[in-house]
Amino acid sequence: MNNFAPLIINIDSTEISSYEEDLISNELIGGIILFKHNYANKRQIMRLIDDVKKINNRVLICVDHEGGRVQRFINEFTKIPSFYSIGKAYEADKTLGADLAYSCGYASGYELKSIGIDINFSPVIDLSSNSEVLNERTFSSIPQKVSVLASKYITGLIENGIIPVVKHYPGH
Repeated sequence: MNNFAPLIINIDSTEISSYEEDLISNELIGGIILFKHNYANKRQIMRLIDDVKKINNRVLICVDHEGGRVQRFINEFTKIPSFYSIGKAYEADKTLGADLAYSCGYASGYELKSIGIDINFSPVIDLSSNSEVLNERTFSSIPQKVSVLASKYITGLIENGIIPVVKHYPGH
């Protein structure tokens, strides 16, 4: 048997059900993605992650924690600004904007790692458009700006041991 397990699943609540316990132990399960409905507070989420790891210690714990309106864990976490806000800061002052992108990645990475997260499905690298889905979730409509800011944000995540997953390909 190899160590590759292709499926990422979610959990329905703040605790693992007996059905989910059986599912998590399946050799095809390689990851668990957590959402807002899985989170009550830091103590609870750390217990949930620990429970998952006791069932299957090779499972990667994932979250989609961008900042702005897509921040899964709020209470007891730093409120991260939207990528749109970071992009606007960069337009006003390139150094400030780049530092802000790095700091947001760093803060997110530090806090996520401290509770046991392995992967953050972030940042969004789509170009800004008039999309209702992405409106505040993108850095800019200019590829070079997106590249600079996403790279800074990613660096902050990686420096804390978080695996970033850029999205969306080929675009939302």
